Amino acid sequence: MALILATIALVPSALNRSASAAPAPYTFNWNGAPASPQPWDGSAGNWDLIVHTRDGTSDAMQAMQAQHGSDCSPPPATHPVSDAPNSVFICRGHLMTALFDIGYGATYLTPPQLVDFGTGPATISYSSSTMRTSIRDWQDLWVTPFSENLVLPLQSSLVVDLQGPPKDAVHIYMDQFNGGTIYRAEVYRNGQPVGGINGNWWTTVDTMLLPSARTRTTFSLDLSQTHLRFGLPNYDGLGHNFYWIDQSLSTPLSWTQGVVQLGHHSYNPTKPGSCLAVGQTACQPNTWHWSNFSISSAVPFTLLRGNTDYVGPNTTTQTITFAGSAPTNAFLRFAAIGTITVSLDGGRSWRPAQLQAQNGFASDHFASYWMPVPAGLRSVSFRGANFCCGIWSVRDASLWAQAGSAAAVTAAPVSTPASTPRPAATPAPTPVPTAAPSSTPRALLTPIPTPTLPSEPAATPSTSPVPSPPPSPSPSASASPPPRA
Repeated sequence: MALILATIALVPSALNRSASAAPAPYTFNWNGAPASPQPWDGSAGNWDLIVHTRDGTSDAMQAMQAQHGSDCSPPPATHPVSDAPNSVFICRGHLMTALFDIGYGATYLTPPQLVDFGTGPATISYSSSTMRTSIRDWQDLWVTPFSENLVLPLQSSLVVDLQGPPKDAVHIYMDQFNGGTIYRAEVYRNGQPVGGINGNWWTTVDTMLLPSARTRTTFSLDLSQTHLRFGLPNYDGLGHNFYWIDQSLSTPLSWTQGVVQLGHHSYNPTKPGSCLAVGQTACQPNTWHWSNFSISSAVPFTLLRGNTDYVGPNTTTQTITFAGSAPTNAFLRFAAIGTITVSLDGGRSWRPAQLQAQNGFASDHFASYWMPVPAGLRSVSFRGANFCCGIWSVRDASLWAQAGSAAAVTAAPVSTPASTPRPAATPAPTPVPTAAPSSTPRALLTPIPTPTLPSEPAATPSTSPVPSPPPSPSPSASASPPPRA
């Protein structure tokens, strides 16, 4: 589909680099030892957090058993979760995201910091659990230029929901091979993935580590304008490194700073057969455990969160008030479904909400919005018209601005694109027993071989390339054990 371009004029240098903020290391952890799972809404640390489900018109979520007990006892203990606010929580000094949606769901965590690789490589690092309960429950990592970021990005190979990828981005995502977990990478330019990003697709996590819900392993992305490297630094505590992606880019990236988003996706993880490929006997939604997030070279940006995460026709108010007043050259950012108009002056005047550039528009899918607002703005009111299949909804509204940005913003009139539904996906062999879209699991870009459950972690098949042995231990590598739940 044609790329929908927002009418925002930018001074060229403003796309890439903040005028005043100097890059510096950024670290963040989800601390705390509550007596029971403590919901985390992003306010501690001023992160942006959105939990999206296919319905999206309330905070309700399909019920699941989330890892950690009601007293925060570690896995395999669980506790019930059935709404978005309780699906992201803290126990035992780290964060959990628990997500279940038969149709499609996504949770995105976004720090108020841009990764800066303008003067050399920068590293984004985090620790995560490695046990996976379904191939239809997976993680990803996006890095997107500030002016092109989406609230809810989704890779172009998925058509089940949302509107696709950003105009430009680096995307790392979890996949599977021969019953084990691997990671792949793609680079987007002008809304389309470019080819030539090759990696080690035959070495799975479980050939190096015993997948665990309790032990969190460090993952890192080393990023420059000309090179991508993603994998497991010091994965065994003995200085050995492994990288699924370690490749130079044939065409350098045209940008040097990016918004960082950690994603958790759920697309009917209980579908029969989706768990056998990862060595599980019961297909179920997963809980991912996160800790120790860091960016080696980061630049802060202004992120003013709204006082509520959702407004719609059934809420008591359709006005969102932000944590502070908009600075110069700020943007209103939100996700929505339906035809949305906004008022920036307390309801005295209304204008169409401005779509962010994204890969098409399906009227029955949530879309990302990004529009300039005047300095001093403190609240925004919303009105909407329902779409073909349900009521309108606005999620995760916030104000964003780059520190010292030299952007010259012009707000041109924007017309709402034609409400052309996206083509139906290819029917899946096994029907989904709800109104959710039935399609083959497009999160997987390679065919899934018929799995055989091994008694030990799956070994690399003899017909596949054999990975090179890990390099000699690095003298500087830490030998400290990984954190545990």
